[in-house]
Amino acid sequence: MPEPDDQVDHDWPEGGGAPFDTAPDETRWVLFARGRFGRTWPAGDALDFGSSTTDFSRRVPLGYATIQVVERLAVVDRGTVLREWPLSGPRMDVEVPVLDPYQRHVPGFEPDPTFEVLDGRGSRRGPDGAWIHHRHDSYDAAIAHARTMTDRRVLVVRLIEEKGWH
Repeated sequence: MPEPDDQVDHDWPEGGGAPFDTAPDETRWVLFARGRFGRTWPAGDALDFGSSTTDFSRRVPLGYATIQVVERLAVVDRGTVLREWPLSGPRMDVEVPVLDPYQRHVPGFEPDPTFEVLDGRGSRRGPDGAWIHHRHDSYDAAIAHARTMTDRRVLVVRLIEEKGWH
């Protein structure tokens, strides 16, 4: 496993995988906080994401930020797709975290899923001063965009859940 600050800035969950590791065969979820990656874990397991009374708050310090669970769907390195995984879909045997009913993204139930292309290097502003977002309304659009990013390694993800973290 990489040291935090190699691929991982937020060392949670303990024992989780690296965001850009293409070896796992199963779809995995990833912690994304403050524009940086945490570790991966098997899709469908809510763990204790966003809990202020567990190990989570020690490993992902509170601050004026948004924390997210995203589903890793592809690793793209300098325009080349290294690995893709299927959408996990809803799992009836696992409770998906409900963190904010006004910002709900539950697999298989959201009317407009959000797909993003993330490099884990934090948010940046463009020349016009506006924040740069790489959000898309379909996986196909996100993977096509990721293939144009020939200067970096990125993940194509689907937003599962998010929460204000302060």
